[in-house]
Amino acid sequence: MELEEPAVALYDYLYKDSARISSYYAQLFSGRLSSLEETDTDSSGVDRGAKLDAHLVGGDIKHTSSRQKTSKRIVDPHDLITTEVLSYFTENDVIAESILEGTHGQLVITKGTLGFVDKSMIEIGTITFKMSAETLMSKVNKTAADRAELEQMKVLIALLEKVQIPSAFQLNINGNFIVVGTIKDDGMQEPISSYYYKYGTSGLSDVYLIGIKEIPTPSLAMPSTPLLVASQGAAEALSTLLFHEDAIRVTPIAMFRRLF
Repeated sequence: MELEEPAVALYDYLYKDSARISSYYAQLFSGRLSSLEETDTDSSGVDRGAKLDAHLVGGDIKHTSSRQKTSKRIVDPHDLITTEVLSYFTENDVIAESILEGTHGQLVITKGTLGFVDKSMIEIGTITFKMSAETLMSKVNKTAADRAELEQMKVLIALLEKVQIPSAFQLNINGNFIVVGTIKDDGMQEPISSYYYKYGTSGLSDVYLIGIKEIPTPSLAMPSTPLLVASQGAAEALSTLLFHEDAIRVTPIAMFRRLF
C-alpha cells in the first residue's frame, strides 16, 4: 500500500522520541541545534547644514550625525528540529513506501487510527492474569497441560512483579492490519490518561506514524540450563502477552496529526 507523505504544513505532535530525534539531527546536520539567533540592524542619519558668509570666506558648514540600533533575538528551535529530521526522511526517499514491504530496521510511515495503552492499565490487567492463575491452581483434577500452564504462569507472574511495564500504542490500518509498539511516557504531548477521559477506548483517526520497523529474529541456540529455560519461556510469554503475534512491531519516532 503506497502512502502519500504529508506535505509541509502545521502538525500536532502527539508523541515524539526527542532523544532519537536529537541524535538523528546531530548526525544528519553535523551538530545539535540548541538555539537560533536573529539580528536586526536599523541605521539612520541626519544632515544639518548652515550658510557661512564672511568677507574672506564663503561656503556651507555641514554636520552629519548617525545612529545605529541593533536588536538580537534568540529563538528556541523546539519542533523545528523534529520537522527538519522528518522532512529529510521524506525528501530523501529513505522511508519504505509500504510498511508491509519494509525490511527489518527500515524507516516506515503509515497512517491509521491510534490508541494508547497506559502502563497503569496494563498493570491492572496483570491482576486479572493472577486471578486466572489462582483459579487454575484451585482446580481439583489438573491435567498435565494444566500443571505445565500453571508453572509457566507462576514464572510469568514473578517476572511481571520485577520488570518495568511500558506504555504502548496500537495503530489500526483501515481494519486490515495492526501496528504496535512501546512508547516512552515522557515523549507524550499530554498524559495517556487524558485520552481515556476524552474518548474512552475509542481511537484517534488520521494519525501519522514514522518509526523503525522491527522484525523479530529467532534467537541462537543457548545451553539448556534450568535457569535459561525458565527465563526464555517467560520472555516468550511476555512477547505475546501485550501484543498479538501477527501485529507489526514498530519503534515509534513520531506520531502526529496534520492540522492544515
